[in-house]
Amino acid sequence: MLITIPSMIAATMVAVDITIANVALPHMQASLSASQEQVLWVPTSYLVAGAIATPLSGGLAGRPAGRKNVMLVSVGGFTIASAMCGLATDLRAIVIARFLQGACGAALVPLSQAILLIRRSTMVGNISIYHFVFVLTLAVMPLVLLPRVKNSKLGAASLVIGE
Repeated sequence: MLITIPSMIAATMVAVDITIANVALPHMQASLSASQEQVLWVPTSYLVAGAIATPLSGGLAGRPAGRKNVMLVSVGGFTIASAMCGLATDLRAIVIARFLQGACGAALVPLSQAILLIRRSTMVGNISIYHFVFVLTLAVMPLVLLPRVKNSKLGAASLVIGE
């Protein structure tokens, strides 16, 4: 469980982040006075960065740097980029921060699964718990976040630091 829980937290951060951005798109559009086409750059930048960085993270994890270092850098970068998103005041800053989130978060889900597969004795139980929590997070988070986003008065930063 000492490996399973941190791996689940890392992957869940990515799932929650994707959900937050998608649920908050209409609010971001209104608060930033952006068109629908402009605000769609927020999820697009995240997805493009993730598509670019996923194969790179796999290559780096197999090198002497190893899974642990790639995972630590990814979690740290993802956390910093999340703070940047919460503090962003315009659309350009949000898009840049989301690109950095996508690049850093690309390694979190595959590496967390790879780390769990290392320990074969508890592999089935760990993977089962991991997927249960991951799917539950994806199902529940929109229900939890939607009322918070609709009632937000301070913009994106209020999702991070509260109102």
